[in-house]
Amino acid sequence: FIKPGTAVVGTGDSIIIPPDTDTLDYEIEIAAGIGRRGRFIPVEDAEQYVAGYTVFNDLSARSLKIAEGRMEREGDWFFDWLLGKWCDTFAAVGPCLVTRDEAGDPRQLEMSLRVNGVLRQHSSAGEMIFTIPEAIAFLSRFVTLEPGDLLAMGTPGGVGDATQTYLQPGDVVEAEIERLGTLVNRVSR
Repeated sequence: FIKPGTAVVGTGDSIIIPPDTDTLDYEIEIAAGIGRRGRFIPVEDAEQYVAGYTVFNDLSARSLKIAEGRMEREGDWFFDWLLGKWCDTFAAVGPCLVTRDEAGDPRQLEMSLRVNGVLRQHSSAGEMIFTIPEAIAFLSRFVTLEPGDLLAMGTPGGVGDATQTYLQPGDVVEAEIERLGTLVNRVSR
């Protein structure tokens, strides 16, 4: 998913539930910060394009209320699936970018997400389907990667949608990745 700049918030900022959903979900992810421009990057060179890593909470409205009175159409599920990722504040990032040499091997980093102190997600970045170099090589076949781009790598099990446990106003979300820090955000409407 591509997220607009208005989706990005930092640690300490609020995550806003838009009025069109009651199904706001969290997804802890490790994100690679691109440090130099690249296109058609071979997988074996991909790490050289990474400036560092950060914690990323890929927030999602799992369903959106389509305009009242409008009949649902084939494909509306896809509209919700995309638009539900693009909302303002739905890309919480931080607390900082840790350089590649300081972070070490990103596949070894433990990651966890808590809501109001309760553990919801726990895994390691190495359990993602694709490695960061594979993702960089693949994406650079279609778009030029620019310094400052963030590539979020997917989430482990435990998202709220699995149990229909969604974020509510007042909830505090703590997303932590070993050596990268803890991203803390409060949810509001």
